[in-house]
Amino acid sequence: MWRQIFSVIIGAILLPTFLLADDSLWVQIEAQPSLLEAEDRARKYAVRLPNVHAFSLGSGWYAIAVGPFTQDEIELEYQNLRNTLEIPFDSFISTGDNFRQKIWPSGPETAESTDTPSATNIFSQTVEKIEGYDLSAIDRSEDETLDQARKSESILDRSAKKELQRALQWAGYYSSSIDGMFGTGTRNSMKQWQNANQFPATGVLSTLQRNILIMQYDYILTELGIEKITDLQTGVVINLPMGVLEFSHYDPPLAHFKAIDGGPQAAYVISQKGDRAALRALYRALQTLSLLPPDGSRKLLDDSFSISGQNSQITSFAQAFLSQGEIKGYILVWPVADDIRRKRLLGNIKNSFETISGALDPTLADGKTQEIDALFGLELRQPLFSRSGIFATDEGYVITDAAALEQCDEITIRPNFKAKILNPDNEADFAILAPEGRLVPLSVAQFARMPLGINDQVISAGYSYQGRLDLPSITKGTADEMRGLEGREDIIRLSIPAMKGDVGGPILNQSGAVSGLLLDSSAGPRSLPKNVHLALNSQEIIDQLASLGIFVQTYSGQNPIEDVLLAKHARSITALVNCWKD
Repeated sequence: MWRQIFSVIIGAILLPTFLLADDSLWVQIEAQPSLLEAEDRARKYAVRLPNVHAFSLGSGWYAIAVGPFTQDEIELEYQNLRNTLEIPFDSFISTGDNFRQKIWPSGPETAESTDTPSATNIFSQTVEKIEGYDLSAIDRSEDETLDQARKSESILDRSAKKELQRALQWAGYYSSSIDGMFGTGTRNSMKQWQNANQFPATGVLSTLQRNILIMQYDYILTELGIEKITDLQTGVVINLPMGVLEFSHYDPPLAHFKAIDGGPQAAYVISQKGDRAALRALYRALQTLSLLPPDGSRKLLDDSFSISGQNSQITSFAQAFLSQGEIKGYILVWPVADDIRRKRLLGNIKNSFETISGALDPTLADGKTQEIDALFGLELRQPLFSRSGIFATDEGYVITDAAALEQCDEITIRPNFKAKILNPDNEADFAILAPEGRLVPLSVAQFARMPLGINDQVISAGYSYQGRLDLPSITKGTADEMRGLEGREDIIRLSIPAMKGDVGGPILNQSGAVSGLLLDSSAGPRSLPKNVHLALNSQEIIDQLASLGIFVQTYSGQNPIEDVLLAKHARSITALVNCWKD
């Protein structure tokens, strides 16, 4: 059975001028301590946002909110508003229980003040033919009379009335509550729709008119060829747009549906046996896929999860539920340029989703070659580039080579800690990365106070293969010169077979102290001979960090430690830094 992420029951509360719908949810933008300020702020938001309202909260405070939304709509709408920076960061989802009288716009319901559809109306031009109705050929004289329309309307249940309000809202004529209550605003919106579709503007829709309105509402999905899929392999019943998709294959725990024309559209049915641990593992695994970009909301509960993501090409949404030892759900991937249909389609999929007995057989994947860059038959999200870093503080601060980091839309420290550059405007050779979450490193580097000497043995630790291996590689080398090729005194010239992924990682002396940070030798105008690499010396790192108020551990000892312990320590202070491009 379809289950919703939110389980909110709101009692119907009759207020002086506003009737809150029993399933309405709101995005509360802000609160103001004066009526005049609240009205002014609401008007400003309404310039760029639809469905803005202001309510009294009591005690002299007033809330500004966007809505109402259904439980199915609220999370996506909230995330869209946040992602597009249309609302403040501290906005939140509200049931509206504390909303009292609506103070803006005035009146119990608000309709457009003109007789023409709004500028956002997707049916701003009359639909001449739809689902067998040729509007120009309809004999209006055979339509119901006003009395007959009232009678046929009176037998509609509340769900059907809400559906009509949603259709009117979608078409751009209605901007108030989806509550199934036909007040002034609903009647005015019906008149506007009737005018636009060449029917008498009575404010009561006849059976014929209701059918045409709902068909217009559904027309946006018609060419997608929505079909009810009952799949015994996955144990899922779901509506999918089979006019644009076709079944591809099973790759447990997913059934793949790909675009017929090779486009970005895709859908996946999730099905596997499992418990809460398996649900959490699947939640983490899906976020490594390229089809679920990191820019979006993430929510993990004991028995469900949801993931939304968006980049410049696609918008994706995944949802799964755990029930009776089975995890089932779906993923929808859709192009960003088709957001109107995507929202309608996603709502259709959500409402249709139900489960039957059985889960996808994991052996269906037997005999297939498993690609290291793929999971569940899908491409893993790949960074623009990866390099190494050094854990410099107990707070999880990482230092790395600063070259090319300006290209990154996002930087992460493995496993999945988003990080920001603390010194973006500094001309230092290295960048200081601060994780957004709490990151506790295995160990923290000690930076050498004693400089290296010519021919001293060193080791580097780094993710040579840019993350394809789980642990850093250890490479031995020697210090050839205590200055750079152009005479810089803060540079060490090394002879070491380092690779691209080692850049940014530590150069350690035989005592285990960090003597330098490996720089990207390919970033300059010249190609250096094989195994010639440069490192920023430790004293320069210590001094530059101190100038920014960051103080690190230092070490002046010279006692060598065993190779095995040296390698273990080097790995423990080395981080993997990923640069992501949307």
